[in-house]
Amino acid sequence: MTDITDRLKTALADRYAIQEELGAGGMATVYLAEDLKHHRKVAVKVLRPELAEIVGAERFLKEIEVTANLQHPHILPLFDSGEADSFLFYVMPYVEGESLREKLNREKQLSIKESVDITSAVASALDYAHRQDVIHRDIKPENILLHDGQPVVADFGIALAVSAAGAARLTATGLSLGTPHYMSPEQATADQNLTGRSDIYALGCVAYEMLAGDPPHRGGTAQAIIARIVTEEPRLLRTQRKAVPPHVESAIHRALEKLPADRFASAAAFAEALTNPAGDVAGIGRPVVLGPKARGWHLGWPAALGAAFLLVIGALAGRVSAPTGNAGASLMRLELNASEAEPISFSTGPIPAVSPDGRLLVYVSGSGDGQHLVLRPLESQVMSRIAGTPGAGSPFFSPDGEWIGFFDTRGIRLVRLSGGAGAPESVAEDASNFRGATWTPAGEIVFGRSGPVWQERAGPLWAVAADGSGEPRLVAAPDTARGVSGFWLPDALPDGRHVVATLLGATLGRWEGIAVVNLESGEWHVVLPPPAVGARYDPSGHLIYAGAGGTLQAVSFDARRLEVTGPPVTLAEDVHISSWGVPQFAISRQGTLVYIGQQPHQLALVDHNGTARPIAGVSRIFHHPRFSPSGRRVVVDIAYEGSRDVWIQDLDQGTLTRLTFEGDANDPIWTPDGRRITYASARSGTRGIYETNADGSGTPESLLTVAGSNTTAGLWTPDGDRMIAIADVQSSGLDLMIVHGDDTSREPLVATPFDDAHPGLSRDGRWLAYVSDESGQSEVFVRSFVSPVGRGRTQVSIQGGTEPVWGPLGRKLYYRAPGGLEGPEFVVAEVEYDPTFRVVSRARLFGAAQFVTAPPHANYDVAPDGSGFVMVRLGRARGFQVVLNWPAVVRAKVGN
Repeated sequence: MTDITDRLKTALADRYAIQEELGAGGMATVYLAEDLKHHRKVAVKVLRPELAEIVGAERFLKEIEVTANLQHPHILPLFDSGEADSFLFYVMPYVEGESLREKLNREKQLSIKESVDITSAVASALDYAHRQDVIHRDIKPENILLHDGQPVVADFGIALAVSAAGAARLTATGLSLGTPHYMSPEQATADQNLTGRSDIYALGCVAYEMLAGDPPHRGGTAQAIIARIVTEEPRLLRTQRKAVPPHVESAIHRALEKLPADRFASAAAFAEALTNPAGDVAGIGRPVVLGPKARGWHLGWPAALGAAFLLVIGALAGRVSAPTGNAGASLMRLELNASEAEPISFSTGPIPAVSPDGRLLVYVSGSGDGQHLVLRPLESQVMSRIAGTPGAGSPFFSPDGEWIGFFDTRGIRLVRLSGGAGAPESVAEDASNFRGATWTPAGEIVFGRSGPVWQERAGPLWAVAADGSGEPRLVAAPDTARGVSGFWLPDALPDGRHVVATLLGATLGRWEGIAVVNLESGEWHVVLPPPAVGARYDPSGHLIYAGAGGTLQAVSFDARRLEVTGPPVTLAEDVHISSWGVPQFAISRQGTLVYIGQQPHQLALVDHNGTARPIAGVSRIFHHPRFSPSGRRVVVDIAYEGSRDVWIQDLDQGTLTRLTFEGDANDPIWTPDGRRITYASARSGTRGIYETNADGSGTPESLLTVAGSNTTAGLWTPDGDRMIAIADVQSSGLDLMIVHGDDTSREPLVATPFDDAHPGLSRDGRWLAYVSDESGQSEVFVRSFVSPVGRGRTQVSIQGGTEPVWGPLGRKLYYRAPGGLEGPEFVVAEVEYDPTFRVVSRARLFGAAQFVTAPPHANYDVAPDGSGFVMVRLGRARGFQVVLNWPAVVRAKVGN
């Protein structure tokens, strides 16, 4: 058990025997326990510590008493509440069933009868509570439990107690009361004088979702949802499900009216309307179905929304790490949808560009007649295709905003276009393998360009006169001695003599951080270490860049001294990253930040055809999944708000349980007996290897920390006596070494002047697969693990390969290959051993672009029975996210 659970068990030992954690929500953690006095199962809910501190014990215990006085067949009763060892808890019956959310996750839509029955039952509970002057404030499917098919409403007390603490103090913690999808407009705009009609609106949302399969208003972010709740009408139910009776549709849409006065006067009246076919159906045609253009953002917001709406947008959307300084400064983010006629084309290079004055957005679109550029003014909803841009990619603006530059993939050239009109003018004819560009104040275009083979991702940095006069000149060449094979995604600094650029390492897909490059001398120095990528400079004195897991970071930067001067601040955690690792965002010189949103990843079981089935039930930034020896569990690490920890997914039970709580635990693997988890952590300042029990008992133990080397676990040998570890050695790069489990002594396994990583060991322990870049690109090799080290090796991949994993019988080796024009792919190699090791065949399995890669190890695993794989699938990309006030937030957080 964890320290927190052990403390809780001790604190409640005289009344309740805590048995296991059932789940954790935004405000409380739920435990299954035995009531020692009454010998019954109960659910003990414990408030999150930061929330308990804000609410306070006295207020919490006073307000939650209200629940104890609510006696209704569809309200979950309160058994007990109290404070113990700083924990604030309350106790309710343990419901042997499921929540409505779990049912909807499984069935998506319910029958009309069941939907009406559930809504009517909940409405009766709300009507009773409202007559006792109690408002729930957080009606949602998660708080509706189904016991023997009958709904009961949970958590009246917690909503009331938390709301009494005050919205301002709540916002300061990054928490919010109410789930955005089910918030009434008055709740969304921070109205403190809520009535029972706010609950009726939320119940209307739940009813709508049961019938339509989705809530009335959707969006990729909280602020997008809130914007639609306040400004848009939901789509008519009958356009999504024709079988919904008119009186049911009318009742639900009336419950969803913007003004509380236009809704039902009571929850009982709502229930009656749902079940009365002869009721009033007038007005059901009033909800307006807004097209894609009408759902966009523009500068002319209705004055009626006022500052309160923008404040709520900031409070719900602005979850910023490093919560120091002025806690009241919050991000304001809004969502911009692309047109259905001009969808975003998710190419490998940069997609969006914003004009210097922040008024124009240009993006890459791909419709039926090919890839091209689309122009959209931010103050308008009108989108227009830019003529003369077939095959265009990687757009960028001139400093004065009069020109748009882009890469012409058809002509393999760098071009510019005046004012988004006229004929494109060639700037550089040979721009093969374009790697992003920037237009400097000195009148040059600086761009990355690689070699003649499209798979080569490395390459020098070049500069050419922006008017196309003269030939491109070499700015900076790859420096293999410093581990850099190319420069990507340059961005001009204001002096016109320097750019920031992303460094590409010698290993495929390995970024080496952000450097400042002198355009005159070609000299460069690193200002941000990996995994930073794609930095852009803003005149407010900041670099914006992507960090681990698609997070968008801002850091103070002195453009005169050319150095970082402060700590990073997280602006967003959902930035779309292309299949080649390019973050999709742009900034204007007026402080407007635009990025393409990315839904969190999914943990999925994948068959041999590439069909994926999500298994975790939630979308997170998953990484490094590994099957247990039995194949019934998967260990994985999850990144969240700048931290990473190890979790275990039980495939039989469907539970996702947190194993570590240190905030820096990753790359987990199972021991061969399935009893312990080995993982990497930098808790001591140097990344080393640790181990803990898979059942959560005990405390983690340190296995290995090597001075001057960041080390991570690779895999155990089948007998559990040795572990193959990956060491990032400062002097020689990535190496493989053997760690002896009994005494943690170590010896080199594959240690060359090149990067050697991605270890994969056959199930019988005879054959080692690994990746080396000794040939100039990453390739998969196999060599004997039982014979002397010098016996030689066999190259398995052709024209690139990473992430080798063996099948259970040792006759198949799977790996990821760069692929052709269709993008990366998974390949299976059939092998034989007699008389010598050789590759019999290679075959493409399926495309790999939708599955996340993560060097220097495989980011997937093969099932022990060979039936399929566990992989991390990219979440779907969303529309453009517009961030309006990020410089003020960064200054408030870091105090500059």
